[in-house]
Amino acid sequence: MTLRHERAERHTIQIRKGDNVKVIGGKDAGKSGRVLSVNAAKNTVVVEHVGIIKRHTRPILRKTSRAGSLRKKPGSMFRT
Repeated sequence: MTLRHERAERHTIQIRKGDNVKVIGGKDAGKSGRVLSVNAAKNTVVVEHVGIIKRHTRPILRKTSRAGSLRKKPGSMFRT
């Protein structure tokens, strides 16, 4: 018996970058936006103004004295 790493099944996604889509489930149900990127291997898409996540940035003190801040960016969503 040999153990092998099984390759994930590749899905064909009918959604392309730039398409307008509407979310039908989850916390952002009913929102719509433009597709920014598609990842067929992970079966995910990133939609503008949907699934917003926050990231804390550290202050940079070298040449410029930028303060730390909260950056909001769209997160990926599972496509079914």
